[in-house]
Amino acid sequence: MGALTLHGVTKPVEIPANVAFHGNTVTARGEFTIRHGDYRIERLSAAAGTVKAGDEITLSFTLVVAKT
Repeated sequence: MGALTLHGVTKPVEIPANVAFHGNTVTARGEFTIRHGDYRIERLSAAAGTVKAGDEITLSFTLVVAKT
């Protein structure tokens, strides 16, 4: 559990991750969803605003850390 700050808005967030260890390397992969409205992010739109993206944004990541 941690805090995510976007556009000056901080909210608690839990980010699940799969972690793998291979020799001197650690890899973490995960995915989580936030809502545009929770962070006051303007939703993308097209066709003069008649078509708007949904409120949810799915963020995914891969982090690789190697010991040197």
